[in-house]
Amino acid sequence: METDFLNKENAPAEYVSPGLDLLDSYADEQYDVTDEEVKRNCDEIRAILSRHQLTGLIEIHKGQTVTLYKVITKRIGRKRSEQVVEDLELIFSKIVRATMDDGVICVEIPNERPSIVPLREIIGSGEFSNSGYNLPIAAGVELDGTPKVIDLAAAPHILVGGALGQGKTVFLNSVITSLLYARRPDELKFVLIDAKKYEFGVYSKLQHSYLATSQNGQGGVPVSIVSSSEQAEAVLRALCKEMEDRYKLFGGASADNIKSYNRKCAGSDRMPYLVVIIDEYADFVPFEGKCSRSIVSSVSQLAQKGGDAGIHLIIASRRPDIISHIRSRFPMRIAFRVSQMVDSRTVIDVSGAQMLAGKGDMLYEQGNVVERLQGGYIDMSEMSRVVDFISSQPISSDLVLAIDIRQDGKKGKIDIDPMFGEAVELMSKKKDCTPELLQERLAVGYSRACRIQRQIDSLMLGKAVELVSGTDICTPAMLQDGLHIGYEWACRILQQMEDAGIVGAKIVKMPILTGGECEYDGGEDVDPLFDKAVELVSETNICTPAILQKNLKIGCNRVRRILRQMEKAGVIGAAIVERPVLINKRREGLSS
Repeated sequence: METDFLNKENAPAEYVSPGLDLLDSYADEQYDVTDEEVKRNCDEIRAILSRHQLTGLIEIHKGQTVTLYKVITKRIGRKRSEQVVEDLELIFSKIVRATMDDGVICVEIPNERPSIVPLREIIGSGEFSNSGYNLPIAAGVELDGTPKVIDLAAAPHILVGGALGQGKTVFLNSVITSLLYARRPDELKFVLIDAKKYEFGVYSKLQHSYLATSQNGQGGVPVSIVSSSEQAEAVLRALCKEMEDRYKLFGGASADNIKSYNRKCAGSDRMPYLVVIIDEYADFVPFEGKCSRSIVSSVSQLAQKGGDAGIHLIIASRRPDIISHIRSRFPMRIAFRVSQMVDSRTVIDVSGAQMLAGKGDMLYEQGNVVERLQGGYIDMSEMSRVVDFISSQPISSDLVLAIDIRQDGKKGKIDIDPMFGEAVELMSKKKDCTPELLQERLAVGYSRACRIQRQIDSLMLGKAVELVSGTDICTPAMLQDGLHIGYEWACRILQQMEDAGIVGAKIVKMPILTGGECEYDGGEDVDPLFDKAVELVSETNICTPAILQKNLKIGCNRVRRILRQMEKAGVIGAAIVERPVLINKRREGLSS
């Protein structure tokens, strides 16, 4: 759709778009990088280069929060370049990123007095107003100060990771505000999911304009901001149904996506875009019972097929391990500062996010390109002014998702222990989960420790099924390696899977020593190692090809021949053994 997003003449007469005067410019929070700071950094860079017998020309690109020092030098080997980069990162601080590629060393150093990047500056830029994007988002500014605008419709989903307090929620508010400036209420609807209940509370006034509300089948009070896991489960299931209904309409109109469908329709028949924003996704997922599994399933479906239907996901989480199972479906990812390198690799496939400066400093990845940006800043007062301006207009453009939401107190309510997160972190280090250990480390009673153990086991049970679903076989050793847990814990999870009907017994034959006489008359020469093999297995009363291969140092074919001769001589026989095998991936027998 070719739309001038800031041109109010394109909007309907009854709706007036918010103006830039509602946003702050933060003129008092703008600082320049001093020449003294630049000279000091250049001298330190040259000192490091001289240690490695390197010289080069330094290009300086001043930014509002980070200054880029680009050193052009000769090409050197990979190992030597890694040493140069490591020295540069160590000499400055942990929040300095240095990279080297084809003789160019890029050193990104945070400014001593960083400036605030106002969201108003990005939304008011030509890059935003003239982008021509369907869903433009003011993501931030590049290192040289150029505004960065991305198209959510082309993304089509965004995954956001980062530690607590590093700028994720401010980024989500920037996304919402950008779209409020870009699209009218009849063109766009939000589904806001927030476990903390207060981050998105300011947007509740947009219930009759920009928010898609949800209402249960019995006609309860409409819910505009989703805050519980039960509501999130129901709303996401309703969105999956909405997605399928849209594809049916596309088929009838011979359209392949929402853009082509809206071209062929007019007026009220046009479909609005649906932007689903989940803040702190980890708060909804590691729950006991079927609720979290339903949420994961719905998110996977929407991420896979929702883009063409005009349904776009933006998921933020402070725990990268929780989003690792869905990140492959999110080609566009953003990493704010994280605590360790492995978290950076989980979010954006490369290291570096652990060295960011925080406060909106981010790494943006799309495809194989990783770019450093500084996010635009907007505070609560600015959001309130924009929301109040929109809600003051007599707009009626409702979109209600008719769903069945479980009410508090009814069957299915899940009460997660407040110490659940701390317990999970403790168990991941100890690789074991027992009530006694929880009781000792968390200083809780035995009953509460047992309840926490059941909740943790339920979380591990879901991961175990995902682990073995691709192999159709399940053993304690496989669970130990895949889940990084101890042997007793793996056996308990395996027993729970069997009790729930997830795994069953597969009958296999295993040769064991029967105590027969060592007399062989099989029509072929007895192997020279026959007697040694009999002596070996008589000590353990068990005989497998692996045992003979390892101890006799022979190949697989010769082992088979010896086993065949031992069986004909009556030395070994076949025992029926039960081995667990995956039989039910749906886990219908699991009780929460």
